[in-house]
Amino acid sequence: MCMFKVVGGLLTSVLALIGILNLINTLVTSVLSRRLELAMLEAVGMTKRIQRTSICFEGIVYGGLALIFGMILSSAFSVLLVKSIGMEMWFYTYRFTLMPIMIVTPVILMVAMIIPVVIYSRTMKETVVERLRLADA
Repeated sequence: MCMFKVVGGLLTSVLALIGILNLINTLVTSVLSRRLELAMLEAVGMTKRIQRTSICFEGIVYGGLALIFGMILSSAFSVLLVKSIGMEMWFYTYRFTLMPIMIVTPVILMVAMIIPVVIYSRTMKETVVERLRLADA
């Protein structure tokens, strides 16, 4: 029984890491692809604070949607598939719990808030004029 917990925990950890890296990739791509747009908005008067807030909000929306869809899909998968497979095994007792989702929720939301701000800070180190020149290149 302990072996199933270890294998299940490792598999869950790998899948969670893949999901978090996918979220990071989505947020990084979003900020980098809109560098010119953000430079233009800053040139016409939008402050960096407002830009950072909007990018942070976008990250929270991505993280929130990932949590909602993940919770719905994993719950359905658990009830429909895992429960039916578990009934066939004499040594398995099915228990539905939301504790893993409660543990992962703050981590996902923190990543979704921190990564856009870090990427924005690194991307926007140049002056507005230098970032606008990217359009000419």
